[in-house]
Amino acid sequence: IEWVQPSFAPDHVDDAAVGSGEGSGEGVGSGAGEGVGAGNASGSRLRVELLFDEATFHTLCSAKGKGAAEAIRTVAEPLPGGYSTDRGEWDKRVHGGSAESLCGEVVCALPDVHGYKRCIRSTDLSNPETQAFVMRLTNAMMWLIDGCTPIDVGTDPTRWQLLTVWERDELVAAATVYIFVVPCKRLRVCQVFVVPRHQRQGVGAQLLDAIYAEAKKEGGAEVNVEDPCAAFSKLRDVVDARRAGTLRAHIDKSGGAMPSAAQLAQAQTELLLSKEQLQRLVELLRMRALEASGASAEAVTTFRVECKRRLLKVHNEDLQPLPTPERKRKLADMYEQLAGGYRECAQKLGKPAQADHYQLE
Repeated sequence: IEWVQPSFAPDHVDDAAVGSGEGSGEGVGSGAGEGVGAGNASGSRLRVELLFDEATFHTLCSAKGKGAAEAIRTVAEPLPGGYSTDRGEWDKRVHGGSAESLCGEVVCALPDVHGYKRCIRSTDLSNPETQAFVMRLTNAMMWLIDGCTPIDVGTDPTRWQLLTVWERDELVAAATVYIFVVPCKRLRVCQVFVVPRHQRQGVGAQLLDAIYAEAKKEGGAEVNVEDPCAAFSKLRDVVDARRAGTLRAHIDKSGGAMPSAAQLAQAQTELLLSKEQLQRLVELLRMRALEASGASAEAVTTFRVECKRRLLKVHNEDLQPLPTPERKRKLADMYEQLAGGYRECAQKLGKPAQADHYQLE
């Protein structure tokens, strides 16, 4: 499957080199046969193709047309997991066996999908072969996830955790997590990847749930995410809201009132949330309850002002230098974007019991 226009190129490749110039026809692909190509207005058409195997994530890079050799050097040489240019060599590597055996023990069995069993495995990166698999996986992530960069394993690979979802010896999804131990044990989610043909099946949420479960088992105090994209932030909000049964029930019952400091502290500890993520969760649950309960205009205004104050504090460096009218306009735009995301999440959660819908203006 190929895109007529690529939405981005990895950081190591100039956007203009993958389809934005004259004669361009192909771009970054998705699925198990990914292609990236660029056209050339003069001379033969240049086509570069990357193929990723879903069982091992060995990479095959091929190119045809004018400048093919230089294109391979530009596109493939910076990839951290290496690559093959010979199809026969790639086939041998691919048929050497699935990488599932490198991914540790099963920590969770997932519901069958179309009759096929799935499981989640977990391991650290102390095995060099597992590290190599993560780098090969990163080859695909760098093409399919905007802004993705390789992890730096460093001198203590046991501080890294790899969680993977498998079905019939093929990878469905993966996440890399780094464990901080000072001043307390905290887990940072660094990469999350769902194979394109398995997306929108709830796999990302299952994987995030497994990360929280592993953190609890290891005595972790917090799970946070490194530079999440907007889509992952929404996924995380929904997962956290579903986990926050007690807090959600209190906010629903109160019609969107702010929980007490003691309730917030308890939720933060039980849910392993950072202060910032707890604020997002509370805002989401309060907006859901306020819009469903027919809240008063005063309550609606108070909530909106509280959200804008938080946004102003977070983005103060960018907003403060602006003239007052422009600052107010940008802040209003930020709030509308935030509220729109919360509403999307709220729809997935469903309405509070016996509540009528009322949308905040």
